Amino acid sequence: MDREWELALSPFSIAERLISELVGIEKTVRINSSFSADVVSGNLNIPLQGYYTEPSFLQVFNYPLISGNPLSALQKPNSILLTETAARKLFNTTDVLGRTFEVTGQGNFEVAGVLLDPPKNSHMVFEALVSHSTLPPAEQTYSGDFK
Repeated sequence: MDREWELALSPFSIAERLISELVGIEKTVRINSSFSADVVSGNLNIPLQGYYTEPSFLQVFNYPLISGNPLSALQKPNSILLTETAARKLFNTTDVLGRTFEVTGQGNFEVAGVLLDPPKNSHMVFEALVSHSTLPPAEQTYSGDFK
């Protein structure tokens, strides 16, 4: 069976080279689209999709935070930003700053902030942004696609 893939990939190392070797580039952001998890809630497993990314995501892209500090939100491993919809899906409220939850096979995550839902016309569709430092080192070498 033939399958068509639309991918946008680049090595993560290119971010440092762009800043150091090209004039005019002030910030880069690395994004890996492989975050897919089940959140444990009582007897339920609630699916959650998103991106692993760096703190600079909130400086490069305009995704306003409802709560949390955009400069420190994705600094620590296992820190996560949830969209409004995801916060309500998991906790029935958007007042979730500092709360923790278990992700099957990945441990506990701490909510570092809540984002406005991405606009409907965005090609970046996600429910969560997870600190890039959460990825195992072997997986920190490429960036994922935007579908």
